[in-house]
Amino acid sequence: DAPPSPEPWHPPLPGNEPVDKVRYDIITRGQQDGNEHAALLDADGNVLAMPRGEESRILFSPEDLAAMNGARLYHNHPSGLSLSSVDIDLVADYGLAETTVYGTYEAAEYRITPIQIGLALKQATFDIAEGLKNPLGEAYRNGQITKEETLALHAHLTNLILDKKGVLKYEPITLDATTSQAVEKHKELMEKLMKEFL
Repeated sequence: DAPPSPEPWHPPLPGNEPVDKVRYDIITRGQQDGNEHAALLDADGNVLAMPRGEESRILFSPEDLAAMNGARLYHNHPSGLSLSSVDIDLVADYGLAETTVYGTYEAAEYRITPIQIGLALKQATFDIAEGLKNPLGEAYRNGQITKEETLALHAHLTNLILDKKGVLKYEPITLDATTSQAVEKHKELMEKLMKEFL
């Protein structure tokens, strides 16, 4: 007999806080359709919008974008990986106060809060994200790291370096399994790459 399949991960049941409620809603809907979902909250925790998305992006209306300045964005990543350059660009372009991403199928959570804003944040993110592509790609081609580890380390390292440079505050609250394993296995590579950028 085959072993029983593990029980799928479920988000914690919502508490009384608005963030608990939107986290539960976002992740539950993501598990149902495999897509990204989002919630936009103001500083008092009022829900401004609940945009839906596709497998790897949120579809924001012009009204959603207009409501972002000073707001907090919460969304899910089916990959479970950290915040991407696209996520950071959204912060830079629309003045978000912070953005948090949750894993859809596992307990993962990452948050960024901008320190620099606008073009300075976008440029720093672009420079680091682009700069990491070659050395990580080379490590992948040499068989040092897997494709999944390459993607996980690219997102995580970009944010770590931006944090160390004082561009944003990065809080990797709960690492997804792929990122956690990659960080554990490739400490030397990570240290080497971080030294190159700092």
